[in-house]
Amino acid sequence: MLSLEEAVASCERRWPGVRVDAAGLEVHLKRRQLSPADAARAEEMALAYAAGAGDAQAIAACDRDYVGRVDAALRHLRGPSTLVDDVKQALRETLFTARPGGHPKILDFAGRSDLRSFTNAVAVRCALNLLRGRRDERLGDEGLVESALPSADPRLDFLRAHDGGVVKDALRAAFAAAGDESRRLMRQYYLEGLGVEELGAVYRVAPSTITRRLAKARSQVFDFVRRELARKLRLDAREVDSLLRSMGSQLELSRLSKW
Repeated sequence: MLSLEEAVASCERRWPGVRVDAAGLEVHLKRRQLSPADAARAEEMALAYAAGAGDAQAIAACDRDYVGRVDAALRHLRGPSTLVDDVKQALRETLFTARPGGHPKILDFAGRSDLRSFTNAVAVRCALNLLRGRRDERLGDEGLVESALPSADPRLDFLRAHDGGVVKDALRAAFAAAGDESRRLMRQYYLEGLGVEELGAVYRVAPSTITRRLAKARSQVFDFVRRELARKLRLDAREVDSLLRSMGSQLELSRLSKW
């Protein structure tokens, strides 16, 4: 059995560039009453702890050596051609991102099996959740529509009374036209409450890149809505822009309410 110091040193040799906080790892193991079964498990527990603590090199190592190799575990599942890529994206989010009041799933690795088996098991659960969730994806998109509609706007009340579902229909069409990746990003940010730093870790890009992608996605949605409302309702540009600003503010308020 390796000592904690030996496990940390062995981990850092096996994955060059990874830095493990030995004191933090010791507290983590004691708090959860964990003890690795053998030397290999000790190395992997040190790596998992470092990744869960946010070490970029540890996250990259886990992504390369474990997340990147879950394909075989998913072969028995029937789904769309994008399933494996979608699962890997969801898996990164689950393993490395802490939700409010929670912790990254990778910190649950207890060393009773190897890290690959643990990662594969989480991947299969992610896949099953995705396959179930596809049935409800339209409801998720409807959540974006509802989040963008101001709850108290006299102009919108007038439109609801006189033009039925024109605004909602325009928003639905706009989100649909934005594409799967943009909708997913907006759902994660506006509905699930993930921040740009967390999403950066999920998509393996800088937070500033997430900010730009969100701005582009939102601009595309509102440009689409602007054209639709101007065409169908014959509103002038100032009226449409004022309504869109109100929708943009409502999206931000909706996001803040998740916290």
